[in-house]
Amino acid sequence: MNSIYISIFIVSLLLSTISVPKFKKIGGKYNLFDKQDNRKKKNNKIVRLGGAGIYFSLMISIIIISLFFKVNVFDNNLIDLIIIGCSAFFLIGFADDLLNISPWPRLFLQFLITSILWLKGLRIQEINLSFLSSGEFFINLNNGISLFLTTFWIVGVTNSINWIDGVDGLAGGFSLIASLALFFCGILNDKIYESIILISVAGCCLGFLKSNLFPAKIYMGDGGSYLLGFLLASISICISSTGDYLNPLMPLSVFIYPLLDMTNVIFGRIYRKNSPFFPDRSHLHYKLIDKDFSEKNLIYIIFGYIQFIMIITMYLNYEIENKLFLIISFILLIFTFLKSNRNLINN
Repeated sequence: MNSIYISIFIVSLLLSTISVPKFKKIGGKYNLFDKQDNRKKKNNKIVRLGGAGIYFSLMISIIIISLFFKVNVFDNNLIDLIIIGCSAFFLIGFADDLLNISPWPRLFLQFLITSILWLKGLRIQEINLSFLSSGEFFINLNNGISLFLTTFWIVGVTNSINWIDGVDGLAGGFSLIASLALFFCGILNDKIYESIILISVAGCCLGFLKSNLFPAKIYMGDGGSYLLGFLLASISICISSTGDYLNPLMPLSVFIYPLLDMTNVIFGRIYRKNSPFFPDRSHLHYKLIDKDFSEKNLIYIIFGYIQFIMIITMYLNYEIENKLFLIISFILLIFTFLKSNRNLINN
């Protein structure tokens, strides 16, 4: 099975590496450039169709997986719902990339789609809070609370990833780290289908980052951030569930950075009597840039923090017999903090 995961990762990586530049050329041909506003200091025109390249690569990867690896992910009802949902979310974001739609219709459609998927079975129904006590502590949710938590979790995570997409490589890099963290959780929880999708997402993100790291040649746009946000949020529900019970600690630790950033921004805007959707430079990445941190290296500071939280959470919540995972994780963490330290010295 390990060889299948490696093969899927390589296929997704190659597809994304090849397709993203193709969509860059298409965007340039039809003048589909990033929208400029007073938050952004860049004046150069950059295509924002990277999400289309990620979506194309992911869908082709899933088809290849089903045809050649004898693992038909479409046999799983939840995976079918997730693929349908991520396609719908991608189309909402892609429409905004083309037409610049108001945030309220987009938000309404996101809640509508997530509610429909909840009716079909993609839901948080029971929560395991045993980590808060010495014994077993389970909560069964009624349908109203289940619908509320499920829709707000998926829509909240999706938009939080969309909101951190303000620095070259940040949203794509975060999605890469998050998909790998959830992938390892899936392996430990024997979630084969979910793990296959996640390792494919990781390959697509890495291929996209080749063109998105500073200085970016293409942006993922709302289509890409909505696609990745929905995928990661919805799969985290499946990955973190044992039986019917969801352990919320792992998904919360994975998405703590974008969720805290979004919460801080929303309350700050409301405090200043602005709309929660009023664009400004109150995000952490903008604050670091305004303090003269290099955009090229500041993402390593954020990545280091994210990796640290994820590694500690996995170590505390899983009996990891394979020490290779921890060794690789800490090597990546040390590399990240070395890059962060160089950034601090340079600034």
